[in-house]
Amino acid sequence: MSKNQKLVAQISLVADELGLESRAMDGAQFWVNSEDFDLESEIKSRLKFEFDSHKLCFKSDTLEYPYIETQLSVVLDDEEVGYYVLYSLLDGEAVDDALVITDEELKYS
Repeated sequence: MSKNQKLVAQISLVADELGLESRAMDGAQFWVNSEDFDLESEIKSRLKFEFDSHKLCFKSDTLEYPYIETQLSVVLDDEEVGYYVLYSLLDGEAVDDALVITDEELKYS
């Protein structure tokens, strides 16, 4: 196994040990159930979340600390309509998140 493959395996293990995917699922569901998320209850109940990616940012112009970004796709009736993203410190502590609907028709329904 190459040095780069080992590094990726270690980062993947950290994400798994911290439960970032399940934390993101919980965060997305929290957003959907919040009063700030303005969609009809019937539509909210049909939304599903699917894991998309983990990304490590170790250097940034805007933030002074490294973080892991976990992204989920928001799916309605087998069509991707948006995404949810969770930003976590390397110890798993959530520092920010967002739920974004990208489907214009759904966004303004």
